[in-house]
Amino acid sequence: MPARVRKPKDKPSVENSVLIASRRILARLRNTQILSFADLQQYVRLALEDVNQEPLSRKSESRWTSYLAEEKDYIAPAPRIPLRTGSLG
Repeated sequence: MPARVRKPKDKPSVENSVLIASRRILARLRNTQILSFADLQQYVRLALEDVNQEPLSRKSESRWTSYLAEEKDYIAPAPRIPLRTGSLG
């Protein structure tokens, strides 16, 4: 479940999900020789897809199918104008 706005009690469950995903991704990459940043991005992308396709422990569906069923309709599209980088002043 995603964390609700201004609800600090939700934060540990969201952080735990990030921890689980990052550990699974790092475990898959630990014996892989990566020679460029582009290769690293590709390996991480593939490992993340695998993590998202694995069935959840308490559900019969994956993270991806759960997202499509519960959250996709509430996500706003990314802005077409690129975000500014640099100082705020």
